Amino acid sequence: MPSTWRTRPWPSGSWVQPDVLDKAARIPGAASRGLLGRFLFAAPESTLGRRAVDSPPMPALLESLWDQTVARILAIPEVDAERQVIGLDDGAHALLRELRAKLEPHLEPVVGRYVHITDRAGKLAGRVLRLAAVFHLAEGRQPSQPIDATTMTYAIAFSLCALRQADHVNAAWRLSESRDSSPGVPWVLPVDRTDPPV
Repeated sequence: MPSTWRTRPWPSGSWVQPDVLDKAARIPGAASRGLLGRFLFAAPESTLGRRAVDSPPMPALLESLWDQTVARILAIPEVDAERQVIGLDDGAHALLRELRAKLEPHLEPVVGRYVHITDRAGKLAGRVLRLAAVFHLAEGRQPSQPIDATTMTYAIAFSLCALRQADHVNAAWRLSESRDSSPGVPWVLPVDRTDPPV
């Protein structure tokens, strides 16, 4: 199953206050029509009260690797075709198929683990494909080369982490709906990093 796009891939990210997402979740149809399900969530715990006053600078190696990654993304050539198709090798395709097979029972409408966030979990496979394509190109590989199993593994791991974050965010939304939505309602819940994958 290839991932496709019509123009140069430009990911977008936003850092917003919890209240902004809380209001977005209450937009009629935002969940049922998949609006919020199209975004990856990262909701880390606040470090207020524990921040280092004189934090060390970013290590030079990390800064260099980041610069190289951005440069490779900007160097992705434009294509004349209406769409560019990136394929998967056998190993990557097997991993994607395994993910979809393991995820599907968790979308069951009565007892599924992710029944409350099907808008996000139901789009997981497509999100994995898009991330794998971005990672593939960011590594400096050509669109004519298939995505390999290693890149697919990274995309799956990243997406599962984001899905778990979305699960915690949704739990906080449900908590706020059951209480007075006054300041101080706990919105971001700590992530249990021992949770098993799908």
